[in-house]
Amino acid sequence: MIDIHTHILPHVDDGARDLTESLDMARMAVADGLTHIFATPHHRDYTTLSCQEVAERVAQLQAELDKAGIPLILLPGHEVRLYNDVFDDWDKHTAGPLGSSRYVLAEPLFSH
Repeated sequence: MIDIHTHILPHVDDGARDLTESLDMARMAVADGLTHIFATPHHRDYTTLSCQEVAERVAQLQAELDKAGIPLILLPGHEVRLYNDVFDDWDKHTAGPLGSSRYVLAEPLFSH
């Protein structure tokens, strides 16, 4: 099973507060039958991590999961709030798709 919406990256937006919490989240995910997780920090709201920075953080956490023997595959993504200039950010690679796909985890505006 694949989870496409998690805040598992440590010290990023409103997700895991630290590495220990990230590892605990990963263990729970595996216990629930997950094999893959997209790490999807908010775009613009809580963080300004670019696609490259998210990929780097995913690689760092994947190394920690491997070291801890947690059989979970992490993939990069963003939770992208829909707003007027979202395509400009997409072109600048500050907002990105789920992994290397063409799909986006889109978050609608709550004020409409």
